[in-house]
Amino acid sequence: MAKALINIYLVCYNTFMFIGWFYLFILSYSTYFKTHKIKTSYSKSIFYLEVLQYGASLEIFHSILKLVRAPLFTTMVQVISRIIIVILLQNYPKYVSINYLLLCFAWPISEIVRYPFYILNSLGRIINNDNLIPYFLLWARYSFFIVLYPIGVSGEILTILFSKQELVKYNTKYININYIIYAIIALYIPGLFILYSHLLKQRKKSLYGIKKEKKTQ
Repeated sequence: MAKALINIYLVCYNTFMFIGWFYLFILSYSTYFKTHKIKTSYSKSIFYLEVLQYGASLEIFHSILKLVRAPLFTTMVQVISRIIIVILLQNYPKYVSINYLLLCFAWPISEIVRYPFYILNSLGRIINNDNLIPYFLLWARYSFFIVLYPIGVSGEILTILFSKQELVKYNTKYININYIIYAIIALYIPGLFILYSHLLKQRKKSLYGIKKEKKTQ
């Protein structure tokens, strides 16, 4: 009974997040294409980005409580890094530019694929059916990141760089914000490599493992 309730909760949570990210993507880009103004797109959609990204912090607790199999460290890094970017966007809207369009493309598309995958996974546990996830969705889940992650990382780095002139105001005698900013940006390189390596291994296991199973049947 407890497992069924957990899976019902996960279906509801993931459905809410899917609808939210889909709406954010449509709203941000439809506004931009109508007005050709990034800041208008920002003003119309930033609230929804805040709600969704802060809502994603629940995924850390999902991992801690073992409601899902997602590794805690990877989940924390991704969620917290995105929240930091959202805080910068909130506090320094005058620097919003192409970085916002990049983020509103890469983040929503990756989540529009990820959350239906999770929804069907949880539904499968509820009805004891492991074959609900179509191959296209599985392929998209483990393939889209190849293009989306560099786009998202570019948007995040640009957001940090654009905010730098405001952040350096917090320099003190003992703390140089410039060094901290460049250190954070430098960490993106090994971080992206580690994440890429992990996801490529998952891709090989998930996609090519299925093909091998089909051949042996």
